[in-house]
Amino acid sequence: MIGEEERAMSEWKPLRGGAAPIAPKKDDGGGKVVVGLAIGAVGCMVLVGVIGILAAIAIPNFLAMQHRAKRAEGPSVLNDLRTAEIAYIAEHGELLPLGPCPASPPGRNPRSMDEPCAQAAKAVGWRYERPLRCSYEVRAVASGPEDDGPDFTASVLCDVDGDGDEASYSASRDRRPEMLTPNNVY
Repeated sequence: MIGEEERAMSEWKPLRGGAAPIAPKKDDGGGKVVVGLAIGAVGCMVLVGVIGILAAIAIPNFLAMQHRAKRAEGPSVLNDLRTAEIAYIAEHGELLPLGPCPASPPGRNPRSMDEPCAQAAKAVGWRYERPLRCSYEVRAVASGPEDDGPDFTASVLCDVDGDGDEASYSASRDRRPEMLTPNNVY
């Protein structure tokens, strides 16, 4: 006499799409038959393909998001430097030029300020303890006779992805930092 499991195995038929039922097993408790699905070789290849497509979409977007986050140091620190220069002008009546600090954009590897830049930054009252991802500079510009102090242009260059294309921001005494390059330059 054929048992229930053997009869179920003799009635086994493959399903479409490479999936096949696993042999049903009788449940100990109430006579329920449990059927599961096994994924065949074709199903595994399709699954690997879908995962590959999702990775191909997600990885570039993730990298771009990382670069945007690293590039955000530029305008943030530039605004701090701008504020420090405005305070220095208000206190001393003159501008203290700075930079470029560091001499060129660090690229993928952040660098600390060299000693002359660190001294000038300290004199202005600008403190940034971490290594810099961008290069900062403050230059004096000609101001009219009705101005109440010297004017300056502060700029920053960033190349956080290391491809040689530099993102550029500019600010002045009367203008907050604004990006001068396209948004997709990191």
